[in-house]
Amino acid sequence: ESLKINRMFVCLKSSTKPQLDKNPRCSEEDLNQAVNTTDKLLVIHTDPGCPNCPPFMSVIEEMFSERPDVVYAELSSRFQSCDKLAQKLSLTGTPTVVFYNHGREAGRYSPVNRSEQELKTDLLKLVS
Repeated sequence: ESLKINRMFVCLKSSTKPQLDKNPRCSEEDLNQAVNTTDKLLVIHTDPGCPNCPPFMSVIEEMFSERPDVVYAELSSRFQSCDKLAQKLSLTGTPTVVFYNHGREAGRYSPVNRSEQELKTDLLKLVS
């Protein structure tokens, strides 16, 4: 059976857009499993108080919802377990993207003052 990250790791999203659980399970073990079983994985750290996060997530969803080769995941600090995992990953600013390629961290990206087109260009470079 193919990995269904959105079922296994509730605060992660894939192109099937799951309903967010009120108490998602965000463990280091789950993230490690996702990293090790997914070729290209984007983990995006967001925060409910971040004004740049919703538009950034819209760009992510637009770009990658139709790309089965890239799984994207939102790690929202509104959930305590996700916030703890973000801290373990040393993710302090939002939004911040960590890109894993074939089980290894391949890059981080924190967009600052970027237009939508610049975001898309930067993200395509990151996953290529």
